[in-house]
Amino acid sequence: MSKIGRNEPCPCGSGKKYKKCCEASDLKKEIEKSQPVKKEKPLFIENDSFPEPSEGEDAEVYQDPDLSEEENLLVNEWYEHYDNLEDLDEMRSHVEGFLEAYPQLAEYLELEVAYDLGEQYREENRTKEYIEFLDLLRTKHPNIYSQNAGFYDTEVIMYLISCKEFEKIPKYLTNIKNDPDEYFDQLEEVSGLLLAVGLDELASDLIKSTLPTVINNNDLFYCESLSVKAFFCLLPSYLHPVYSDNGVKSFIKDIDESFGLKLDETIWKANFANFHKPFKEWPKRLNKKSEDYTSFATGVSYNFARYLHEKYQLPLTTALFSSFHIGQYLLAAAPESKKLNTFDFSPGLMDEVLCRLHISFMIPDIAQLLCSLNSIYYFAEYLELCGNFTSDERRKVQENVKKLRDTTLSGFKEFRFPEMLCFPDFPFWSEEV
Repeated sequence: MSKIGRNEPCPCGSGKKYKKCCEASDLKKEIEKSQPVKKEKPLFIENDSFPEPSEGEDAEVYQDPDLSEEENLLVNEWYEHYDNLEDLDEMRSHVEGFLEAYPQLAEYLELEVAYDLGEQYREENRTKEYIEFLDLLRTKHPNIYSQNAGFYDTEVIMYLISCKEFEKIPKYLTNIKNDPDEYFDQLEEVSGLLLAVGLDELASDLIKSTLPTVINNNDLFYCESLSVKAFFCLLPSYLHPVYSDNGVKSFIKDIDESFGLKLDETIWKANFANFHKPFKEWPKRLNKKSEDYTSFATGVSYNFARYLHEKYQLPLTTALFSSFHIGQYLLAAAPESKKLNTFDFSPGLMDEVLCRLHISFMIPDIAQLLCSLNSIYYFAEYLELCGNFTSDERRKVQENVKKLRDTTLSGFKEFRFPEMLCFPDFPFWSEEV
C-alpha cells in the first residue's frame, strides 16, 4: 500500500486531512508493532485509547513540523475556538477572518473546514451559501481551492444542475479537462451525471476532450465506462435514418483514429441493426449462453434507445446512455439456470440488482441509481408496445419502480448527498403514463 500524504483526504472517509484525522492513531499502531510485547503487561486492556491528561497537566497539542511554533499556536487556537462554535454564521465568519488574516496558513484548514461547512449548510437547507463560500475560495484563495478543486467543482456543478443554471457549468469543468488524470474520479462522476440529466452537449465535450489523455495513462486502470460514454457521444453522427454498413465502418474507423480503440465490426453491425429493428415482441424465455444472452441484452437496449429518441424527442446521446442501464440490468439480473425469463422486474430482484450495480462499500452512486430506475420505468412502456407486457404488467412495474425510488431517496436522505437535488422529478421526461 502506498504511503498516504499528510495533506491528502483521510482514507477513513471523514473528509478531514490525514494529518488532522487518523495519522496520530496510525503512527501509534506502527510504534506498537515495532515494540516487543512485555510479558508482565496484559495483552488486552479495557480502554486502548490515548490516556487522558492528569489533573493540572495540559492536553497534548498537535504540532505540525512544517510550521513554526508561533504558527502552530495560531492554528491550534483557531481550531479550539472553531470547535466550540455552534452557530453556522459564526463558524463561517471565523473561517473567513482567518483566511484574510493568515492566508499562508489557510491550507491547514481548507479541506476539513470546507467539508464541515458544507455538511452544516446542507443540514440547514442553505446550500446556496455553501456554494458562495466555495466561490470565495476559488476567486480569493485559488491556491487553496486548487488543492481539492475536483471535489469543489463537482459540488458546484451539482448545485447548478439542481437550479437549472446550466450555462454556468462550463467554468467548473476546466480543472477536470486540464488534468483528467488527477481528477479521474470526478471525470467519471460528472460525465455520468451530465448524461443522466440530459446535458448531452456538455457531457460530449467533456468526454471527447479527456478520453485520449486518460487512455494513454498507464497508471490508470482501463477506463471502460468512460469509453462506453464516448461511444454514445459519437454514435449519433453515424446512426443514419436507415441502416448502413458504411455508417458502421466509418464509426469503427473514427474510433480507432481518435482514441486508438479497436472495435469488432460484427458486433457493431449487430448494434446498428438492432437500433433500426421494428418494435416487435422479444422472446419471453431464452436458452442462456453467455455470449447469446449478452447479444440479446445489448440488442434490446439499442432498440429501446430508438424508442426513447423517437417518442420523447430525447437527444440520441441521452437515449443511448439511458438504454445502456437496461442492458446492464438485464445482464446482472440473469440467473444461473439454463432457462430464464428475459424481463423480470419484480421488486425484490430490482432492489438486489440495482444495489449490486450502483452501491459500492455502502456508498451509492445516486445519479446512476436513479437513472436506472428511470430507464426501467420507460422500458416497461416500451415492452408494452412490443407486446411483451400487458398494460397491467406495465403499470405494476412502474408503480414498483416509483416505490423503490421513494424508498431509496428516503433511506439516503440523512446523508444529504448533493446529487439528490439534481433529480427533483420522476420520471424524468414526462407525466405519468
